[in-house]
Amino acid sequence: MNILQLSNAITLLPVIHGSGDFALEVRRRILTGTYDCVAIPLPTDFEDGVEEAIGHLPRVHIVAQREGGVAKTPQPTPLSQSTRASR
Repeated sequence: MNILQLSNAITLLPVIHGSGDFALEVRRRILTGTYDCVAIPLPTDFEDGVEEAIGHLPRVHIVAQREGGVAKTPQPTPLSQSTRASR
């Protein structure tokens, strides 16, 4: 068992938000491992949109938030990669 594996059923994947390297590592681990579920933190502002988009997977969707009248398109993150890869 490695330091990130709490038990045979639970593995932790610490991330740095906005890190492409961490996003790739999370994606690699999820695609090469066997997992029953993935738990990710979700900002309240994005809950409805993300939950709706997950229902449409594997099609790709963008959930954006307007900031100063301009829609923000989130960059790939470890969290988005884990959500997409786990579907």
